[in-house]
Parts: sequence; structure tokens; C-alpha cells
Amino acid sequence: MGYPYSLLALQFERQGNHALRVRPTNAIAHSATQNLFDGSDLELRVRNCVPLQAEGCSRRALRASPLRGWTGLRFRIPHAAVVPVSLSGVPERSRFLLGQTEVEGAAGVTQWQTYVPASGQCLLRWKPKRKDSSGELFFTTQALVDVQVGAGMLRERTQIETKVLQGKVRKLQMVLDGAGDVLDLQGPHVGSWMVKKDGDKRLLEIVLNGERTDVGSITILTQHPIGNFPAKVKPLQITPVGAMRHAGYVRLSNRGAVKLGVSSHKGMMQLAPTQFPEVGFSAPAGKQVFVYRFPAAERSWEVVADQILPEVSVNEVLIYKLSETDRELHADVELDIREAPLREWEMRIPADYAVASVTSADMGQMVVGRTVTDGQRSLKVTFKKAVMGRQLIKVRLARNVATAEGEWNLVKLSYPQAKTVRGNLGVEAALGWRVVSSAIDKLVEMPLAYFPN
Repeated sequence: MGYPYSLLALQFERQGNHALRVRPTNAIAHSATQNLFDGSDLELRVRNCVPLQAEGCSRRALRASPLRGWTGLRFRIPHAAVVPVSLSGVPERSRFLLGQTEVEGAAGVTQWQTYVPASGQCLLRWKPKRKDSSGELFFTTQALVDVQVGAGMLRERTQIETKVLQGKVRKLQMVLDGAGDVLDLQGPHVGSWMVKKDGDKRLLEIVLNGERTDVGSITILTQHPIGNFPAKVKPLQITPVGAMRHAGYVRLSNRGAVKLGVSSHKGMMQLAPTQFPEVGFSAPAGKQVFVYRFPAAERSWEVVADQILPEVSVNEVLIYKLSETDRELHADVELDIREAPLREWEMRIPADYAVASVTSADMGQMVVGRTVTDGQRSLKVTFKKAVMGRQLIKVRLARNVATAEGEWNLVKLSYPQAKTVRGNLGVEAALGWRVVSSAIDKLVEMPLAYFPN
């Protein structure tokens, strides 16, 4: 077949089964079509070609491309002005070779425009985009664990960051090692979660809302009752299944009047409390803080918890008043509360004295006991809230009895919860009566000017 245009040479460098159709677009010239391979939808259009002067176009032999994996097209026309070339039928997102650089085509574009330079030489090479193969899943995890031990309950908050190195994640499984119940689970891409049994193990299964390469941060809240103090407990450990590396930090702190300690730990190293990365965590409310770091998933530790009892020191000022018909006891009891808050305070008062009044700044109510033991009964003062530091309680006791000459044995107040008791004692007599000390035990007489009141 003869060609009305000046295609001097045409070479198709093939990889696979393609066909090439060359169509002149000049309206006054007839078209010619040459099918070189079967089954192709590739089309090359060369516009404004110059007619032959000497001889017709000769067909050249086809030869394979020297670049493996690339499909190529090379042709030559006579020297002329820049000629536009349109290439269609190339698969979407194909990659083109420009010199030694690969350029990826835009999405949705199947027709490409270029130009033949003035030299008449044109060389095109392309190959389809490789299929997106995610391959095997590889990911690492980083955990921040905040353990808080309060009265009868151990609460744990675990924050896990997942970094996907290869592939996509649809589902995560985590081993729950230890006692504890999962209360809540939150994450930006979490669709659902459930705890299930796998033999002797418990697994936490998390289903994401699609295959993702960015999982985000997952926060898990758990709790476990520890019973009566003192107690030993192994906190719940959450370890992702299939992670290439799992590391993180653990912080242990107390809530309320609880004394903590770590009896044993394996695969963990202790750090300063300030080295815990508080990303999304608030500062611990307790005074006791332990921080550990674990570089691998294999780890174990045990926590010892005991109740902290308040240490109360009492400083009292007692004034005994004597009148014709009454004997009164005015007591200003100052409590110095340390180590732990105090909600209730008990003191022992003489059984034959009536309680006239009890006052305190944070007092809620007072209860006077009826059972008499060793000539005393209990007086309990309940505060509105747990109190610390110094608290002043004023107690007024009275007894109706006629005063007669003789010995007066002074009654005393006792404090079963007090660690130490000290204070001052004074006696005041009504007009017409005189009092002198007859026997003193564990008391030191002092001048009246130094008495606190």
C-alpha cells in the first residue's frame, strides 16, 4: 500500500500485543491504515505531513525494544516546522520515559499531546502503571499506660499509637494479659470492638471502618477491683498481636489514702516521674508516682497496695470549772492531720458528763455513744468532707453535782486514733472556793501568765 505522506521510517518497539494505526488528518488526502499487531487500541495521528518528492514511503522491519517492560514508538519525517502528535489508547496513569526520568501520567487522561521537533526524529516510550500491591502487613506500636490505684479499685488507661510500615490494616487484635474489664474504647477510625476468648487467652478485637494505612491513636479504659488492703495485684497488660515491635511507658500513681509499691518487675526499667510523656494525660493527683519504660512486649510487674492511715497529733487545752452546783469541762482540741485525709474523729469522754456543745468549722454531725467502757463513752465527730492539716474542735461537757469539800479527781479525754497527745490543763473555781493540787502525775506546773487562754 502506498502512502501519500512523507513517513520515511516507522519502527514500533513492542512489549505485549499492540497494534498501531497511522492516519493522516489532512482532509484533502486519502487515509491509509496499517495494522501492525492485533488487538490494540493504540492510535498515532501525525498532522500536516509533507508529501514525498522522490519516492513513496517504504515499510521498515519491526524490531523489539531494547528496554524491557517498555512499549516504544520511533519514526522520522523530513525536516519541517514543529508537528503536533496525538497519542491515544495508552492505559490510564501510564508512565513515560523522558530521557532517564520516569514521569507518571495524570489520572483520567487517556490521550496525550506532544510535538515532533524540527529534526523530524520522534521517540516515545511508555509502560502501564504497576498494579498497587500492598503486600504483607507490617506495623509497630507505641503504648502509654497510666495506672491509678484508689480505694478498692485499680483503673488503667492505655493509649496505643500504631504506625503502618507496609500494607493496610482492617482489624487489630490485642492480648489481654491479667485481670480487668474493658470499660470503653475510643479511636478516630474504630468501627466496633469486642472481647472474646481464644483458648486460655482473652483477645480484644478492634474492627476499623475500612482498610487504612493511618490507624491513629486508640484509647482503652479498664478497671479491676483489688479487694481489701493490703493487696497484691498484677495490672492488665494489653499487647497487640502481630506487631513487629511494641514498646512504651507505664506510670503508676495513687488516688487517695493508698500506699503503693512495686514488688517485682521484669523487662522494664524505672525512670524519673518527669520522663513520662504526658501526651493526652493529666498530671497525677497522688503523691506517689512510679514511671517505667518497656522496650519490648515481653514484660511483667506486680503492684503492692496498702491503705494509708491518717497520722493525727492532738494538742488540747482543758479548763475545768468549779461552781456551786456544776462542774464543767471546756476542751479546745486541735488536730494536726497528716499522711491521709480524715473523715471521722472519735474521742472518749467521761460517762457521767453530758455533752453541752461540740463545734468545728467543717463538722457535719456528732454522735454520742451509749455504751460505757471503763467509765467512758464515745463521742464521734463526722466532717462534711475529708480534711487535712489543722482542725479545731471545741467541746463543752457539764455535770450537775453539788460542790462539797474534799478531793476532786479531774476526768480526762482520751483519743484512740491519736499518735501523740500533749497540751495544757487549768482549773478555775468560783468565788468562795479555793483549789490546790494534791497529787500530780505526768504534769508540770507552769505560771498562770503562760497559759494559752
